[in-house]
Amino acid sequence: MNTTLLRRALSTLAVTAVATGSLIVGSAPAQAAFTSSIDGYITRAEVIERAQYWVDHQPGPYSQSEFSPGPTGDRNYRRDCSGYVDMAWHTGSHHWTGNLSAISYEIPRADLKPGDILNDAANHVFIFNAWEADHTYFSYYSFGSSPVQKVNHVSINAGQLDGHPNGNYVARRYDKIVDGGETSSESSPSVITATDGNTQAFARGSDGNLRYLWMNKNTGVWSGTVNLAANLAGAPSAVVGTDGNSLVLSRRTDNSLRLNWQDKNTGVWSGDLTIATGVGGDARLAVASDGNLQAFFRGTDNALRYLWMNKTNGVWSSTISLATSVTGTPRIHRGADGNTVVFTRRTDGAVKLNWQDKTSGVWSADLTISANAASDPAIVTASDGNTQVFFQGTDGALRYLWMNKTNGVWSSTISLASTTAGTPAAAVGADGNTVVLTRRTDGALKLNWQNKTNAVWSGDGAIASSLAGDPVLTVGGDGNLNVVSKRTDGTLRLNWMNKNTGVWSGDLTIATNIG
Repeated sequence: MNTTLLRRALSTLAVTAVATGSLIVGSAPAQAAFTSSIDGYITRAEVIERAQYWVDHQPGPYSQSEFSPGPTGDRNYRRDCSGYVDMAWHTGSHHWTGNLSAISYEIPRADLKPGDILNDAANHVFIFNAWEADHTYFSYYSFGSSPVQKVNHVSINAGQLDGHPNGNYVARRYDKIVDGGETSSESSPSVITATDGNTQAFARGSDGNLRYLWMNKNTGVWSGTVNLAANLAGAPSAVVGTDGNSLVLSRRTDNSLRLNWQDKNTGVWSGDLTIATGVGGDARLAVASDGNLQAFFRGTDNALRYLWMNKTNGVWSSTISLATSVTGTPRIHRGADGNTVVFTRRTDGAVKLNWQDKTSGVWSADLTISANAASDPAIVTASDGNTQVFFQGTDGALRYLWMNKTNGVWSSTISLASTTAGTPAAAVGADGNTVVLTRRTDGALKLNWQNKTNAVWSGDGAIASSLAGDPVLTVGGDGNLNVVSKRTDGTLRLNWMNKNTGVWSGDLTIATNIG
């Protein structure tokens, strides 16, 4: 296939040729689904539409020196594997397998989503399409030879993938891909209880807007949805500050991190305040034991980044790096000692934590507590004071471990359930039992709980169906368990468990057009 020198030479030739116009060919008509600009942000749905375009409109024989247009006809792409990726991602340059890393970052294979790639830097690259229900078999798009094709039902564990050794491939994600319109964990809402006792929910709309709605604590009636901001690239994170204002943090399509807040007295929302740039993943907002706001996110360089706002003057610090090789979204936990603890999943599948001494402000080095994670962790403090951590394993199992509050020692990891998909949600109910909710590969929402008295875990209990994102679990002021989740029809729905009877409600739709 392709050697480094040949690829580099062809890439240089291609750039020169296109610049001089010597390889320009006829353009194809634009379609409604193709809305991105060259080198602009692009949704996963559009990447797949573009990949399918060359399947439906074959560009010509495989060639490392010939070019054909993409669906919008605004530029031409080399007719080989990396040219196909350039076309699908709508890039403005001609890449080869050895430098696609300049515009993408490594992810765990278990995290592959539509529009990501599997790249053998010395030989070949193809475009991931979708997992099957078992999260082992998948489909993909390839231009390894003529014709361009979509390949179905291939095992991620096969000895070879598209004609090359499996072990040579690295899963990678385009820097400018946006999760709009897909059924991903990154579309999960954020739910808080405001100072006035009303429940507030925040989510990204299908139009990329930051959507907001609330439930009146007295009547249980939900408001309509209002727009607070635009151009979200992921899920928001909300908290109530020490001043009583509601605050929501969100990543935007320009890789910035922006803050909006609501005055507790007037109910009026601020405009955007940009607090960081170079953001590569969703952020988490927290309130430290000293009352300062803290924000954590994965940078575009896969570093765990941190900054904070002084509660007295409202000034944000500069951003510092705490750890490397991070994937997914950080999860924040306040220990019984008042220290801030940040849990992250790493590109090798490890679950690691870092903590900040509340007195000195000094951060620890990495501590590895588990391996083989395929989701971000969920963390709670159990009734006995131990810290409990839950995550999806690379085998799809719901995994669980805990830290003894007395000696700080972590347990080994055990499996509680199977066929999970995405990040679990956990809380301690009014009865003191730990409750864990998971989305399953068939879209079901299921429940497991641990009896606080004998520490025995239940089997699965089904609550709802058709989930298209990770559930968010909270304990209401009335002690009932509340779970908010996005569904496959783009609605946001609420289910709740009566604390007295243990009976779960049916679905209540509280918002539509959620992205």
